[in-house]
Amino acid sequence: MKLIKSLILSLVFVVGLQSAASARDITLSMWTHNQLYVDYYNSFLEDIRAEFPDDNINFDFQVQPDHHTSSLTAIGSGTDHPDLFGIEISGFGLYMADDIISDNFLPLTDMYGDMSQWNPGKVAAWTHSDGEIYAIESEGCYIVYYYQPAIFEKYGVGVPETWDEFMETGKILAKDGVSMWLSDMRFTNLYQQAGGSFFNEDGDFEVDEDKLMMVLKFYEEAYATGVINYTTDFWGQTPGVLYKSGEAVGSMMPDWYNNCCLQPAVADTQSGQWRVAPIPKWTADGYKSMHWGGTGFAIHKTSEAPDVAKKLLEMAYFSYEGQIKKYEFFGGMPTLLDALNDPRIKDKEFEFYGGQKFAEPFITVSDYTADDYQHVGRAIVDRVSGELMASFASGDLSAEETFEKFVDTVEAEIDFM
Repeated sequence: MKLIKSLILSLVFVVGLQSAASARDITLSMWTHNQLYVDYYNSFLEDIRAEFPDDNINFDFQVQPDHHTSSLTAIGSGTDHPDLFGIEISGFGLYMADDIISDNFLPLTDMYGDMSQWNPGKVAAWTHSDGEIYAIESEGCYIVYYYQPAIFEKYGVGVPETWDEFMETGKILAKDGVSMWLSDMRFTNLYQQAGGSFFNEDGDFEVDEDKLMMVLKFYEEAYATGVINYTTDFWGQTPGVLYKSGEAVGSMMPDWYNNCCLQPAVADTQSGQWRVAPIPKWTADGYKSMHWGGTGFAIHKTSEAPDVAKKLLEMAYFSYEGQIKKYEFFGGMPTLLDALNDPRIKDKEFEFYGGQKFAEPFITVSDYTADDYQHVGRAIVDRVSGELMASFASGDLSAEETFEKFVDTVEAEIDFM
């Protein structure tokens, strides 16, 4: 018996030594451009530690100014890159160039499972030309109309369902100096909703001239008549001032606009005075909406703990409960379609929106939104269209001139790549 006990104690001692030797000291790192993401991921620390009880796990998640440049510099120089990286959607094309994304990041395709359960536009947004998906989207980014119903009631009008109705209603309000839409939005968004794309099946830059000119003509008339108020200070103090004064009904913006910008600007005096609705459509059977913005989280191949990084992404975004939690944490609409209809989302009423179920219009448009496109030249399309907007909105450029400058500049820059 003494011999048996001795053997058992020896075995326990050896197993303990092996367990201690196999335990890892892990500091999982991340760069992103938004503090909300840092706070959200940090909320999973104890859950991750419970999943890996033998390891000593800590997080080092940081907001990194100009994070794309920092990431690409680290990749190019071979210096340390964080385990996790939040790629802002307009920058993904930079990582598609020369296969940077596939050479440096882990494909996450297998983590998606049944692809039909995901919003296709937010899967396409992170898909490389090799067919693999390299990131998981943080929010739905469906664009809806944030508006003040009291202004419509004053004029005896309702929320427009088509862009023609939007123009007609807008001209009525514009006579009194009230704009329907306060914006700095590029024309590319409405072009996508109209069914337009920027790159053909061969990957070459190509636009549908009829559709793009239709959209540009719409903007031209809306700017000239005051239906749309374009402002270069859209991310500053101007919106709050114009919303509160009643000089602007609202804006067409995605889910993230609620928490990042609208409520901080006006909740002090306008709580309960706002609503959300689907945006107008170009045609009865056309796309109900489009996406604007988004951040996809990817795992760098140099990560010494890819299993921990994958588990964190699974908890935070890939799982059903993670999709619910992120909505409750920072308002990011689910990209997992079933989660949109969870009672914790679809039935949640918001005091700021007069008791409205905030998710309703997002659910309404989620089944038929224009896909996000991706291409090595996407950043060029976004930047050039944005640079043209101020001159276009002021009337310094006509719709035809804007079209010509946009196409010529994008083509030249893509050819130079």
